[in-house]
Amino acid sequence: EKIGLFEFLAEKKRKGYIRHIGFSFHDTPKLLEEIADAHPWDFAQIQLNYLDWSILEAEKQYKILNDRGIPVSVMEPVRGGMLARLNQECVDIFSQVDPAPSQASWALRFAASFPGVMVVLSGMSNMEQVEDNLKTFSSFKPLGLMEQSAVQQVSACFQKTGVIPCTGCRYCVDCPQGVNIAH
Repeated sequence: EKIGLFEFLAEKKRKGYIRHIGFSFHDTPKLLEEIADAHPWDFAQIQLNYLDWSILEAEKQYKILNDRGIPVSVMEPVRGGMLARLNQECVDIFSQVDPAPSQASWALRFAASFPGVMVVLSGMSNMEQVEDNLKTFSSFKPLGLMEQSAVQQVSACFQKTGVIPCTGCRYCVDCPQGVNIAH
């Protein structure tokens, strides 16, 4: 706000240098409301996956953007690959509903099933993951009620494990408080 960045970007958009003005968000729903209300955004990027739906308040963030008609770009739909490597108890929950989709596919479909989601960004590190993502989206169908219930159960199952849900983003490395965080 102090340097007039939005106005600068809006001028570049008017001149045709850029098409869409948006932002990537990594903070609280309260701050997201302030930012979302400050300007006419074309999109916003948030971390949205079934684990963070409650843990990191992704549900609140999504609703803030959707209520304002701001299209959502999803980052971390598979939570740094964590939701593609579930324990057997969690895998069994999905398998009871539909054994065919991959664990990653469940996470991708969760993120893409919401109205107003314009893109789901998924990091991929091998051809198998590329092919799985293509398969998921080439014949995309939103999650049904039974599938949504399974996702909620898997989220609860995962949270029982006590595993720290780290995405591997490394934002915390070189901690300003001096905590020695393993690299």
